[in-house]
Amino acid sequence: MNLIQKSESFANYIDEREKSISELSDQYKQEKLILLQRCEETGNAYEDLSQKYKAAQEKNSKLECLLNECTSLCENRTNELDKLKEELAKEHQEFLTKLAFAEERNQNLMLECCHLSLCIHLLVCLSAKYLHLLFFM
Repeated sequence: MNLIQKSESFANYIDEREKSISELSDQYKQEKLILLQRCEETGNAYEDLSQKYKAAQEKNSKLECLLNECTSLCENRTNELDKLKEELAKEHQEFLTKLAFAEERNQNLMLECCHLSLCIHLLVCLSAKYLHLLFFM
């Protein structure tokens, strides 16, 4: 091989290398542009998700407050109901005691009434007997 051929071969080799470098450079620029676009899209998606997360946190905080208020209110009403149940049970027991006392008193009065009725009957009978003796003696 002579020097001209070597020179041409070397020139072709350099052209091919420059072409390859140019292609690689273009490919690098294109990939860099794609990566930058993806970075921008990812940043936008991150911002969107960040805002949604903050909104969800605020909503969660409000819901927790509401739940605490409702729980407190429910506990207060439960306590009130327990007190009312106790009062009702006490009143019921007092009513039963009064009812038992009234029934006992009613029975005593009925017995007393029966005794009085019997006494009146005896007095009537005795009075009639004594009147009969007084008039027929």
